[in-house]
Amino acid sequence: GDCTITTTYVADYGKTGWGRYLRTAMLWVHRDGEEIARVNYKGSRHGFKGKVEDVIGEMVDVLYPTPAQ
Repeated sequence: GDCTITTTYVADYGKTGWGRYLRTAMLWVHRDGEEIARVNYKGSRHGFKGKVEDVIGEMVDVLYPTPAQ
């Protein structure tokens, strides 16, 4: 049968004198309306030096790790 998978990504940004930073992010995965996975990111106003896309990639890697070869 069909299996419906949906994902939701939510981010919250803060602002300092240096500019905007990623404060928190959450990624949920649902199958047929039921939560099957969740990962959270809590940033630091002093420690974030990358791109938001990198954080999303890391969150996905936590949910779906690449098998070692």
